[in-house]
Amino acid sequence: MTPETDTMTTSVTVAWVADVYEKNDVLTLPRTLAVGGKSVEGLVFSHPGLSVTDAHKECLERAMDCIDRALPSNTFSVLAGHGADQPANRIVAYRRLWGSLKARGVDIPKERWSQEHETANSDGVRWFSRLVVESNEAQLVHKIVKEEPASSLVSTPQTSTDKLNDLLKAGWKLPAFGPDPQMLHSVVGIGGVLVFPYGAFDDQGAGQAILGSCEPIRSLRTACRTTQPQ
Repeated sequence: MTPETDTMTTSVTVAWVADVYEKNDVLTLPRTLAVGGKSVEGLVFSHPGLSVTDAHKECLERAMDCIDRALPSNTFSVLAGHGADQPANRIVAYRRLWGSLKARGVDIPKERWSQEHETANSDGVRWFSRLVVESNEAQLVHKIVKEEPASSLVSTPQTSTDKLNDLLKAGWKLPAFGPDPQMLHSVVGIGGVLVFPYGAFDDQGAGQAILGSCEPIRSLRTACRTTQPQ
């Protein structure tokens, strides 16, 4: 299979996966991540000629541009959260999520992010929040996801705020591969799409995958030329 190229650049390839839970030669998610029996399609952006980090950045820019063209009435958000339990101490309680990111060099003005929600268990606490971003802020999205890999970029209808807040209150976890199944199920269920980076270390063909139901993915396939993997 030779994927067609994104019309914006001759270096990024874009391939359509009809069911990401069925084995294919582009991107296959573990069947154990499937929730609620929903079918999930994928649009996979890759750049074999770049390092993993550079491929993630380049493909994220292309993916966000494609989403912006195909789903212009949607809103981009980063659903951000701690991927690991944090100690239940005063420093963590003070910094929460965005303060902990600021301490690592990712400084987001307070007026931009939503209320931070805490989940707790016997191993510690985690904090979750939402940051609305613009289609030209791929570099900021990359920084957040790199620092907290449990975070994901989503594009959702403007009427979905309550559903997203419910997800933030419940929290989620970081699987070994792919996005959290509950997060993916929630986003797909409201007609949105979720973007996650794949490929690590010295993998060839790393990039970004857009996941969603057939309706939004159909619009994305029209906006970006794609081929179906065999």
